[in-house]
Amino acid sequence: MHYRQSRTNGFNSPARGEAQMSWTIWWDMHRRIGSEGWSRAVESNEEDALLRAERFLKLGFVVYAIKDPKGAVFMDEAQISEHFVAQAAAAKGLGRRSRPEALGEGAAPAREGGSAQIGAGRNAAAADDGSHS
Repeated sequence: MHYRQSRTNGFNSPARGEAQMSWTIWWDMHRRIGSEGWSRAVESNEEDALLRAERFLKLGFVVYAIKDPKGAVFMDEAQISEHFVAQAAAAKGLGRRSRPEALGEGAAPAREGGSAQIGAGRNAAAADDGSHS
């Protein structure tokens, strides 16, 4: 009895789907010299590739490059870092504000010792408590 060697059922294997439209994220858990040993993640579109790269960066991994479906470098490591640093600054509202605005209302500038003094206004009010009575 002869058996049919191949079947078609409308299911596209992942390998075929990857070859048709895949964005590739090259990453690793720690920095390596050269590209040998890098890990590869595949996404179906640009947005998902950027989200995956962002997740890897948040986990502390190194993201070397994102390549488009044609294999061309869409973003290299420097562009990826720049993209997500700018995006994080915009999300926090610190994009183009001046330093005093970025510190927030009531914050005193940093002194020689280091951090800004958030409660500086309270100390001044406590010292001036006799003048308003």
